Amino acid sequence: MIRPVTLGLGPFRASACLIVLAMLGSAVPARAAGGDPPARPVIVGITIGARFFNDDLELGNDFAFGGRVGIGLGPKWALLTDFIACHPSRDVTSIAAYVDALRLLARYNLRTGTFRPYVVGGIGGVLFIFNDTPTTAGGALTAGLGADYRLAPQTSLFVEATRDLYSEQDITYDVEGNPVYSGKEHTKTLGTICTGISVEF
Repeated sequence: MIRPVTLGLGPFRASACLIVLAMLGSAVPARAAGGDPPARPVIVGITIGARFFNDDLELGNDFAFGGRVGIGLGPKWALLTDFIACHPSRDVTSIAAYVDALRLLARYNLRTGTFRPYVVGGIGGVLFIFNDTPTTAGGALTAGLGADYRLAPQTSLFVEATRDLYSEQDITYDVEGNPVYSGKEHTKTLGTICTGISVEF
């Protein structure tokens, strides 16, 4: 847990990350129609879904949205940078919080063809921006399953379920901001179910 900070990025930080992802994708020219598929395609996608929180966080499960950009490493492997955000409300106060995750994922297709089940795994970070308690951030490990269906040679529709594992520690500060008590670290999970569409260039 990091010390409290004051951030004025609430409504804007998710939009900024999605704009960066879009710019990275649009910077790569699409291949000409009828050309051979690239050996290492650039992958750009958008996602919508839901995030599921531990009960002790007192955050309601919420709608989530995000984007991803990556590169294919052959018919079976791909590397993806994935961003996902949601704005859950606190169960007791109904005050909105902002939960963002940025993850570097490796994807392995279990089969090739029109329908491709796959597994994903990777590392990243989760940021919790609270308006009624100190902001926290930490690293996370991610694992999940998914499948995509190729609608066109360069376009796929996918569904995916992932779980982020992260460590949380309660720290109490005095009025001067000095830590006076540190609790035990606990490993918690943050689940995501999403669907989306991706395009290869």
